[in-house]
Amino acid sequence: MSPLAIRNVQIAAWVSICAAFLLFLVFAIGGPWLAWSSVQTATVSPRATVRVRAGDVQFRRLGENLSFGEGQEASAGEGTSITPLGTGGSSAFVRFFDGSTAMLERHGTLTLDSVRRTRFTLGDVSRTIGLKLDPTTEGTTILRLGTTHDGFDGLGPASMTLKTPHATIVLGGSAHVILRVDAEVLRVLVSEGEASVTANALSIGPDSRGPNRVIVRRGERTEVRIGRLPLPATNDPIELLVNGDFASTTADLEAWHLVPGAESTTKNPPSAQRVVDNEGRASLRLRRSGAEGTPADIVLRSSFGTGFELGDARELEVVATLKIDEQSLPGGGDRGVEFPLILIMTFEDGGGDEHAWQVGFYAVPPNPDGGAFPGATVDALRDVEVPIGEWFEYRSGNLLEPTTPLALVNIARGARPSIIKRVEVKASGHDFDSSLDLIGLRWK
Repeated sequence: MSPLAIRNVQIAAWVSICAAFLLFLVFAIGGPWLAWSSVQTATVSPRATVRVRAGDVQFRRLGENLSFGEGQEASAGEGTSITPLGTGGSSAFVRFFDGSTAMLERHGTLTLDSVRRTRFTLGDVSRTIGLKLDPTTEGTTILRLGTTHDGFDGLGPASMTLKTPHATIVLGGSAHVILRVDAEVLRVLVSEGEASVTANALSIGPDSRGPNRVIVRRGERTEVRIGRLPLPATNDPIELLVNGDFASTTADLEAWHLVPGAESTTKNPPSAQRVVDNEGRASLRLRRSGAEGTPADIVLRSSFGTGFELGDARELEVVATLKIDEQSLPGGGDRGVEFPLILIMTFEDGGGDEHAWQVGFYAVPPNPDGGAFPGATVDALRDVEVPIGEWFEYRSGNLLEPTTPLALVNIARGARPSIIKRVEVKASGHDFDSSLDLIGLRWK
């Protein structure tokens, strides 16, 4: 064999030896490494336990629709959707593998999008609970979420994420969050821990300014409307009425509309107009002149659709800034209901019965000894006298506190208030000229 052939054989032998050694390293080192990586990344989808607390609840999973009644339990895996049925009194309680919980009340559909934990305790992949909430047009959905500190197995809590059409909410450990959701607005209240709220970027208008994400901590709340940025987190009450300061133009009084038929058909009917004074103050002006002793009403209404659920609300207050420049009838007129400015809030109790909270404002007090309208009356506990021609600030106090003079529970004769249906601004009487600079309904 020639020297060149011998050299080629030697090179081939060394190549074979090196290849075999490399293959040995791959199996000796790479194999265990791949096995270890598989152990670390392997996950399973543990099932959650769902218990129906009230009413009936529908489960949709794997193409099946199953209904469960009060007190029944079922297990639910990824992809299961949970929907309360009935008139809005149904609720379901969900407990996840780490002890985290969710309670869905009244309306909406909660979907278990992704529920994952590591298959082996040596794994280091995050444990996740991904949920999706779809509101309905039937009413406000209430969802309560709670995360644990260590979890059942001491490996720490899962990361919980909730997606809604308005925003994505991520909960930290040991957090308790109450969400109130309808088609237009998401309200987030944190009672323990903290949560981040990120508005859906695709729905935000080009004119929006401010951060797209807010952190909400214990005792704070925020609000996200469809197409808007989240409001800054605050522990102050949230304003429920839209355009209650009448800052929008007349063509955009979106929340306030004239109630058809409320105005009188007699001559010189009253009018409602948004005006701006020399100081730039915008207000709603309700006016009537030339009545010639004939009565008339005018009503503007702001509705809450199917209603604002009071739920666990602790405070509810009506505030207003108003002025009365003219009033021909003293007090509330002969029937005690004809005031130049009246605020009315309609609410339901738990049994579905409607009640009206209202307060009348007047600048000319009744005069039983006077020649005109000696029978004019007011309700001393309800109605408020204001100085004529001057701006006046009104606060109702907490209407959910029974000791408040106009508390809702007292108006409902002891029944607990359940749903706010609408708020109305009304002017009634003969000649009047009233202005409303602000009306607010503040919830906490």
